[in-house]
Amino acid sequence: MDLLLFISGTFIFVCYLLCLIYVINSQNKIQEKNELEDPELNN
Repeated sequence: MDLLLFISGTFIFVCYLLCLIYVINSQNKIQEKNELEDPELNN
């Protein structure tokens, strides 16, 4: 029973980390795109 809880908790934790990394990367790409299109930064 303890092993089952450990495996399920580890699986949930790994899924959480993967989703977190995905969100950070996607938001970083959006921010870079917005900075390239910003006319105040391109002077």
